[in-house]
Amino acid sequence: MARLPIAMDGLAILYLVLAAGGTYTLAGALSGVAALTTVVSSPFWAKIADEKGQLLVLHWAVLLRVSALIFFVLVVEIGLPTWIWFLTIMAAESGSFSVGAFTRRRWSLILGERKKEQLSTAYALESLLDECVFILGPLVATIIATQINPTAAVFSGIIFLLIGSQALALDRYSEPEFSKTPDIEKGRSLLRNRHLQAVALPLTIAGGYFAAITLVVIAFAKDAESAGSGGILLSIWAFGGAISIFVNGGIQWRISHGTRFMGYTTALALLAIALPFIQDMKLLGLILFLQGVCIGPLLPNAIPVIEKSVSAQQMTQGIALITAGIPLLGAISSFITGRTLDVLGVKSGMWMPFSFMFLSATCLIPYLKYLND
Repeated sequence: MARLPIAMDGLAILYLVLAAGGTYTLAGALSGVAALTTVVSSPFWAKIADEKGQLLVLHWAVLLRVSALIFFVLVVEIGLPTWIWFLTIMAAESGSFSVGAFTRRRWSLILGERKKEQLSTAYALESLLDECVFILGPLVATIIATQINPTAAVFSGIIFLLIGSQALALDRYSEPEFSKTPDIEKGRSLLRNRHLQAVALPLTIAGGYFAAITLVVIAFAKDAESAGSGGILLSIWAFGGAISIFVNGGIQWRISHGTRFMGYTTALALLAIALPFIQDMKLLGLILFLQGVCIGPLLPNAIPVIEKSVSAQQMTQGIALITAGIPLLGAISSFITGRTLDVLGVKSGMWMPFSFMFLSATCLIPYLKYLND
């Protein structure tokens, strides 16, 4: 429940801005600023959780986010200058934290070293829940925004966040302990950890692929005079990921997590080569499904790679850092891909997802030693 707003808020805010007389450009700019703010806020709150405890974050970060979102709705409804809209959305996203990092950290505490295979399954379950969130969230937000009103959609996300986060806060059994004097080398950033770099860098650049594929699929469907098919194609993409996570989570692998991470990343890049040459909607659906199959297991295999080199006292921060950069590359990719589609057309735009995935796979090369470790 606490994760549902991740998939709801963007659409709810889009509908709210448009209903208030705003443009798609303004809504896109707000979304971009919001995404860039989370690049900083998510690792920050993860670090606070490691050093001060998850309970503090689940109270104060949620209070900041909820208060700022309510204020954002008010300034939009009243019609205050748009620069205030940007300030309030930045304040709201300053309270964003990775619920998934919190729950994955709790799983690592509950299962620990003695149940490694169950821990891998737990990480797969978390990724499956993420997929469900991104399937249900947009649907719930769209129905509420169109059938009731956009303000109700924003407040629905707030309610889900409040209920989910406080339910998690009440579960003290699984809450990780924290130390007032953590065993962390002073001045040493986790970003210098080579195992973390080995998975975080490819995933960050893959964020450009995630943003680009969404735009080019919608453009492809529109160009084929079947605009409604865009959403179906993206659902097939997500469905492939959900199926893959379900299957992978139930297998007792003898192949290391790092090797699997490399394999799925490389396969994703190879499949993306086909995109610029596709002219048939059904073939595109098949390629997207196969790409989803490769995407689903990425995070469940990335987290175990860093566990051996990141202390338990920094684990929440480590998990958050793995995906923290994805929105940054997503924002950059959205601009570049959008301009490419506008100026050069769909066929040229289809090269953008491959370009980002090629760079992502190339980033694996300097880290082969750490991924095979």
